[in-house]
Amino acid sequence: MMIPTNIIGPQKEEYFFKNLHLYKDVLSRSRDIRPPPNLIGMNIEASRQALYPYTDMEILVAYDLPLDGNYDRSSLIAIAAAQGRKGETRWFFRDTRCAELDRTIVVTGETLAETLKDKDPDDPIIAFGTVYGYRCFLTAELEATFRLDKERGFLFEAPDWTKGKEYPREFTLDEIRDLLPLLRFDPRHWNIFADLINKINEGIAWNNDALRRIMQFRQHYQGLPPDQQLLVRKYIAWLFLIGMWLRFWRGPGHRFPERWMEGRIGDELCERQIRDENVKRQFNERTNIILAMPNPGKLPQGQLEQWVLSWPRIRYNFNNDQATVGIEKIDFIVQKTQEGKFCVAEASEHFLSTGYFYAINVLGLDIKGFNQWLKSPEILNRPDQPDFDPTRVTRTGHTDPQFELREEK
Repeated sequence: MMIPTNIIGPQKEEYFFKNLHLYKDVLSRSRDIRPPPNLIGMNIEASRQALYPYTDMEILVAYDLPLDGNYDRSSLIAIAAAQGRKGETRWFFRDTRCAELDRTIVVTGETLAETLKDKDPDDPIIAFGTVYGYRCFLTAELEATFRLDKERGFLFEAPDWTKGKEYPREFTLDEIRDLLPLLRFDPRHWNIFADLINKINEGIAWNNDALRRIMQFRQHYQGLPPDQQLLVRKYIAWLFLIGMWLRFWRGPGHRFPERWMEGRIGDELCERQIRDENVKRQFNERTNIILAMPNPGKLPQGQLEQWVLSWPRIRYNFNNDQATVGIEKIDFIVQKTQEGKFCVAEASEHFLSTGYFYAINVLGLDIKGFNQWLKSPEILNRPDQPDFDPTRVTRTGHTDPQFELREEK
């Protein structure tokens, strides 16, 4: 039994006997009782009933509650039941249920299991997941993998990610922002986390500054004469649509393949030979758009062509509308794809997300306006074109092995 810290002196004995009846299920439980259960999906009463057979310490550890909290038995069970029912993904300091114990720590070369046996107090474990299972990282690992890449921008990469993993290669900005309070307000380790906090702040500031520069593109676009605005719109539409053509889209009038389908499974997809012919035709269309751009342009950056082809690639998360900016130009990936030197699955992801982002943020469209624009005579001229649904977009899980190719300066 845990006695609240405000109970002192002779009151402790009184508190013990007064509350002993609340532990009757603990005293009568089976010797082979299983660990505290997963409470997700249970109603409030059922989740509380499920916790009665467990000791205070077992509940605290199982549902990641502060060990120094001022709980009585009733409040402890109520708080644990509420937290356990949510099962939300978050950051915390835990290492008893780490996943992938056999993975190699990127900064030490040891396995996670070996690291947990001999913990370094100056390099604490930080966990990400739910109270029922989570991924564990050394602080030094996160410092090493959170970095500014000269081609791809600032990356909050997951140290445990490898090709084929079901979770994303990078943490989202929202997830990273949620990590900061945990690091800042833990008095035990505030000095240990200083470098990691600085690295996170650097990444957030870099991305915010890059996004601000992108937002200025709309002003440049609005200052163009109508004929040049039309060419910009056609190029943005081309970026989005080439992403769909690469995904075996059958063309106007057919549903967009928001999801990458391995093996081209689905009635709405075309055969590989037809896909390749469609893509070749679309690259020719891009050439026509670029050749139509006037020389010289009227932008401070120089020619219209130079401006458009200098746009950076955008990593856009359709699930939460978060965007990060890569340093490399999207045109670099266009060229490598046209040359057959880039994974078409990953390229399709870059093209449709970058095109969609620029349509929303440079052209000022919302999703309804975006779909109307695609159907219009200016782009597809197909009023019957099924709407693009951004909530259906999923990542392909592909990573091109040549993505680290450096663009020639």
